[in-house]
Amino acid sequence: MSPTSRKEYTVRIKPRYQIYDKNQKKQILDEFCKNRDYNRKYAIRLLNQKIYSAQNIFSTCVRFTYS
Repeated sequence: MSPTSRKEYTVRIKPRYQIYDKNQKKQILDEFCKNRDYNRKYAIRLLNQKIYSAQNIFSTCVRFTYS
């Protein structure tokens, strides 16, 4: 699997993982760990991170004005 396809796979799985209940999360996590060869704890941390968009990152930056 190429690095770009791995990232795309993670981006597609993350929202699905975050909205489902415990039993479905277990199945998604098993599939994700099998496909990516990740440890379960690392995969859980990765999939539980917030989903950021470029717009959110730039809108929350503090802008200083000097006079």
